[in-house]
Amino acid sequence: MTKQSEKSGAIGQRPSSTDRQKQASRSKGKRLLWILVIPALLACSAFVTAYARRASNESLAATTKTLALQNVNVIHAELGSPVTDLTVPGFVQAFSESPVYARINGYLRVWKVDIGAQIRKGQLLAVIEAPEVDQELSHARAMLAQAQANLELAKVTSARYRELITSNSVSQQEVDNNNQNLSSQTANVQAASAEVGRLEQLQGFEKIYAPFDGVITARRTDVGDLINAGNSGLGAELFRISNITTMRVYVNVPEVYSEAMAPGVRASMEVASLSNRQFTGAVARTSHAIGMNSRADAAYGSRCSQP
Repeated sequence: MTKQSEKSGAIGQRPSSTDRQKQASRSKGKRLLWILVIPALLACSAFVTAYARRASNESLAATTKTLALQNVNVIHAELGSPVTDLTVPGFVQAFSESPVYARINGYLRVWKVDIGAQIRKGQLLAVIEAPEVDQELSHARAMLAQAQANLELAKVTSARYRELITSNSVSQQEVDNNNQNLSSQTANVQAASAEVGRLEQLQGFEKIYAPFDGVITARRTDVGDLINAGNSGLGAELFRISNITTMRVYVNVPEVYSEAMAPGVRASMEVASLSNRQFTGAVARTSHAIGMNSRADAAYGSRCSQP
């Protein structure tokens, strides 16, 4: 009973006036502190905001001023070179190149040159065996001899009849017939002689000669091959000859440079396989035509010789 009474008495006590004054003083101090701090914070915030806006405006103004200036590249004109170099690919071809064909049918008897051989104009390359032509030539010569014998007889007979007509031993008709026979036999001899000449020329084609100086770049025949006359059929081309003393270079020049190209323009050539050598020459001719596909001036010919 005594403990419970003491506890009840302690709870029922009220704070004194001194304590209430202290609490009121503390509450008043806090309010005053907040009244001073909040305006200070607002003032600082307003200053920071104003400074940031000013810095942003200055940066924007500087950027706008910079962008308003237009940058240009200035190039000072200088006198250029009067010569323009143009490098284009091309292909090289022998100045003179020709396939060699036969002008007579037969079989190849022998060939005298092979690939890589240096030849001279008129040199014998091969011999063709043509027995039919040989027999025709023999027959033509026999016919010529017969025509010549008939001509001699016609001459004698015509002369005899011209003497007999003076004594009226023969008629004028017989004289005219013999004179006409003499003219006919003369024409027969001329025809037979022409036939012999034709066959002799044809027989001369049994031997094939080089048309010009050069080198044999191809041999497409062998002993015993069937030879066809002309440039058609199997085995028509026997040899191929190239004159590589002087070379011809073909290039396609772009359209923009076509007007500058003219005969006599100097040119130089480099070959990939001969990197340490340079060949010089000049433009020989131009086709004066622009290709529809390449839009380039068709091949220019240039003679290039070794330096």
